[in-house]
Amino acid sequence: MSFKENNKKVLQVLFEGYPKFMSARRVLELAGVPESEQQKAVFYLNESGLVLTTAAKRSDEVPLNADYRITAKGIDFILED
Repeated sequence: MSFKENNKKVLQVLFEGYPKFMSARRVLELAGVPESEQQKAVFYLNESGLVLTTAAKRSDEVPLNADYRITAKGIDFILED
């Protein structure tokens, strides 16, 4: 899967669970994101404002053990595609 496909699948899983927060590991598992791409996907979606996280913000890392929820911006992204 490409980077873009990974991100869309993660957003779709979060959209289906909206408005609840879901664990990053569970979301990535359901989306089928390869382990080697997980940190990149979560970091990008968080940094772009498409998801919210319960993790403390750090400039170099977004933890995979945090919980995530899709934002209104993320929902708009999914619905426009």
